[in-house]
Amino acid sequence: MKFTKEITQTLQKVASLIKKSKNIVLMPHAKMDCDGMSASVALHLILNKFGKHSTTVCSDPVPEAFAFLPSSDIFSQEITAKNTKIKQFHLRVDNSDKKFKNLEYSVEDGKINIILFSEDTPFNEADFTFLGAQLKPDLIITLDSGDTDQLGKMYKDNTELFAEVPVINIDHHFSNTQFGDVNLVDYTSSSTTQLIYNLIPFLEKECTSEESTQSEEKIEKKQILDANIATLLLAGMLTDTGSFQHANTTPEALDIASILIENGAEHQKIVKHLFKTKSVQTLKIWGRVLMKLQQDTTYKIVWSQVSRNDLEETGAHSDDINDLIDELMATTPDTELVLLVKEREDDIISTSVRSSSDDVDSVAFTSIFGGGGHKQAAGFKIRERGGKSFEEIVSDIVYEAKLFQAKRLHIPLPKRGLLDIINSEKIVAVPIETESIENIVAPLMPDFPAELENITKQKNSNPVQITETAEVIEIPKIVQAEVKTETLQPVPVPEIITQEKQTISTEKVNTDLFGDPITENISELSEEEIPYAEHKESFEMPAPEKYIEKPEDEGNYDDFADFLAKADENEDVEYLTETQTADIDKPSLNPYVASKEPAEPEIISDPFLESLDK
Repeated sequence: MKFTKEITQTLQKVASLIKKSKNIVLMPHAKMDCDGMSASVALHLILNKFGKHSTTVCSDPVPEAFAFLPSSDIFSQEITAKNTKIKQFHLRVDNSDKKFKNLEYSVEDGKINIILFSEDTPFNEADFTFLGAQLKPDLIITLDSGDTDQLGKMYKDNTELFAEVPVINIDHHFSNTQFGDVNLVDYTSSSTTQLIYNLIPFLEKECTSEESTQSEEKIEKKQILDANIATLLLAGMLTDTGSFQHANTTPEALDIASILIENGAEHQKIVKHLFKTKSVQTLKIWGRVLMKLQQDTTYKIVWSQVSRNDLEETGAHSDDINDLIDELMATTPDTELVLLVKEREDDIISTSVRSSSDDVDSVAFTSIFGGGGHKQAAGFKIRERGGKSFEEIVSDIVYEAKLFQAKRLHIPLPKRGLLDIINSEKIVAVPIETESIENIVAPLMPDFPAELENITKQKNSNPVQITETAEVIEIPKIVQAEVKTETLQPVPVPEIITQEKQTISTEKVNTDLFGDPITENISELSEEEIPYAEHKESFEMPAPEKYIEKPEDEGNYDDFADFLAKADENEDVEYLTETQTADIDKPSLNPYVASKEPAEPEIISDPFLESLDK
């Protein structure tokens, strides 16, 4: 196997430090995945073969899905406390006032007798202290962890130990912070377990059998790479490459997988347990995710979410959906970015991100939230909500994803939906004198009914407060703590039209509420233009020369324009005279009316509409 000069030197440093150490602590990240867990156990078994004592620790238990792997039960949740799995004990003898001569032991009836001899002064009970199986570590090796925060409680409770003893950081993530004294970080490696495989020949060179003083023969590789170690290493590689489907699958990874299978790795057993076996709870939570799946073809993103309530109702764990995002990325067409947002049991919001190619850098997006990973597989965690609900944070994350894609694809920036406007940094509260907000929003937002239905389903979202004073309320982002306000003048909104007939005036009008120019004289409008004056500020004038009467035999038409088209095709249409008044059953669609005493209107700047345009 060929390595770069830098990686080769680092592998040698790691092997040298291991050789000098006697009590080594192996530590994957909290909420360990298969790669971190398998790398830790495999290295533990390898070190045992070199006569090195090691302890594997993690702040969280091994996920049930990985329990089938060899020696998966060796993890402890403490570093320096008494550990019943340690096969050593520490007996301290005080010989400050006596001269030690010899030590002997014998085995009788399944018991070991330890005998100490002194040349002069005899021993007494006060000279002996039993320290149990507590050994102070002299080396810490972290595996598959991008930074110390990912180690969780193991780091927080042992910061002094991390400062006292050397730390080896073994990882393959691009976002690794290089926090170790020695950093074996290879971004080109498919997994951390692949790095452990690469370490074996360097350990063979450094850690020869210290008991074999007559011959300096190295331990043969076939003695190290047994079936259990090979199975662990292959399991980590399979999960991190998506069964060799992801872009991090390299020729080297496939070569190593072949060697591992030759040495007894149980490939089919791994595939069965990790890829083909799903619990009922897992299937239920997958169903929830698929039901909530959404797609935006403009920005080429797909996203879904899982709340803590979903987990409780299905009896599933947040780890049960870790593999689902890869399925979504592989099976969703015309998608460049997939997001899966999880509200975990510990109240942390965790987001997994996948991209379709290296051109869509997942790390660049997740770094907005302080996350990291690989170009095509990354993630981030949100620990402080800033008072926002889970649904509001999901909305923020999706909006940031759209912004990210808009800038990358050089397309218009996204406009937020009604829920996004409510949760955005600025909310304009407009005095509304209508029966329903639909009368204002519907003409401006075609997807309003769907947005309204979506908001209704989200029980935890805060209702919009409609007041008679227009205010701009600053809502902090996730990382902000301040709340700012800015007061604007109230925005006048015309009265809603009633079912009564309109009258029209010839008085000069400059612009309507939307800022569109209005002709100075209505008589300049053609017959066809008059019925289409919807959403314009109304005015008064004598009845127009002609209106088309609605035929009695043509039924009801929801669209007035459709009615006109049908009427043109009907030969029996009667045209009203100048003196007649149009009697149209269809009420006007115009949601606004002018004052009863029309005057020269002022040009109105509407911040609510301007905020939507932005």
